[in-house]
Order: sequence, then C-alpha cells, then structure tokens
Amino acid sequence: LPELCILRDIIMGWLGAETGREAWAKMDAAHAEYYAMVRREVPRERVLEFKHEDGWGPLCEFLGVPVPDGPFPRTNDRAEMLGLLDQVSRKVVVTAAARLGRAV
Repeated sequence: LPELCILRDIIMGWLGAETGREAWAKMDAAHAEYYAMVRREVPRERVLEFKHEDGWGPLCEFLGVPVPDGPFPRTNDRAEMLGLLDQVSRKVVVTAAARLGRAV
C-alpha cells in the first residue's frame, strides 16, 4: 500500500534510520527526546501528561469540561488490536492481488 510506504519513509527519516532494525534500535531514544522537547518548549500549563488509567478526571479538568457519566473508553486491548491487524492484513492481501491482476 502506498500509504504504508509513505508512513515508513516518514518514520525512517524522522529516526535517521536506513533499515528497519536501525529504526527499532532508535525508537526508545527518539521517543524520550520528543517528550523532553515538549516538556522544554511547551508552557507547563498547556501540557497534560496523561495516562489512560487515570480516567476522565485529569483530562476533563485540563480541558475545562465536565466529567462524562460513562466509563472512560478502553482501547488497544488485545482483541481490538488483533481485529485491526486482521483488517489491515486483509486489505494488504486484496490490494496486492488486485495489482497482480488476480481475482480474489
């Protein structure tokens, strides 16, 4: 998929990596440096260091909005991520087959 190639190129360029292995090796340091830069450059009152397990409270207080009645949404659980991976995998296979001129 062209979108995935573009995303890969952006990530590789941002990390200054030439290979996937090099990119993985640099990710932790790049992540830490990015957050250090945000903490340095953005005024403290404009930054919320949020963990989803903190729930609605800190997020709503930061945004100045009331806390909703419902539970805080949980995302990225195993079943959801496996379902998303399955959808992406199917799209890749269908796109590849179409480009090869084969019926799926």
